[in-house]
Amino acid sequence: MSPVEFTEHTLLSPEDRTLQIFNLKSENSGQYMCKLGNAVVAPYFLTVVNISETSMHQVHSPAAPSGPYSKKPEEIAFNLVLDTEWGEWSTCSTCGNVGRKHKMGYCNVYRKALESNNRTKRSAEELEEIFQIFKYGIPCQSHILPPEVRRLPAVQARRNEIMTGFCHVKCPENLVFEVRDKEGKVIERADNSEGIYSLSQKLPPMEPSTERRLQYEAKGKDLVLECPG
Repeated sequence: MSPVEFTEHTLLSPEDRTLQIFNLKSENSGQYMCKLGNAVVAPYFLTVVNISETSMHQVHSPAAPSGPYSKKPEEIAFNLVLDTEWGEWSTCSTCGNVGRKHKMGYCNVYRKALESNNRTKRSAEELEEIFQIFKYGIPCQSHILPPEVRRLPAVQARRNEIMTGFCHVKCPENLVFEVRDKEGKVIERADNSEGIYSLSQKLPPMEPSTERRLQYEAKGKDLVLECPG
């Protein structure tokens, strides 16, 4: 593994040493690891793909009265399972009225139980090893998916999905926490709706640690990947 080569599109922030990659291209695909001294954290495997509208299959939520619905898990060769891994719902398109929301589902392959299936022992061991490392599966379009799996007709035919649904949410309120002195004068104001909290109030609970997260951003938007901790 070689150090990242810095260019006008690949920069290292002087403030917090954050790696910033702009105008992503296929050659940016690869393995990235954050290192501090001799300490190395879990790597990021980045695959840059061009997802066109024709590669997306629009489906409805299971609660919808009619389809099309998301495809079911499918058992394929090598005792692998072809499935769709879903991200989180987007925010509602509007508040105070009925709006729309969506979430992205990406084709994913995971191991059910691996057998030789008339393959060489070496090939079986290689598949066994990679799916032990990626216990939650490997995206169908990832560059680390073994070629013999990627070439399977079922994998080639499976499309990513986008699910749409209706939503109705209240419009957000401005939650401002104020600290007053004995005379009732405001001496501190913290806008909780902006994620700002006062030392005089109880902080919100921390989010649980993430082992795997599906992150989606629309084309042209910034995508931020951060090392944990």
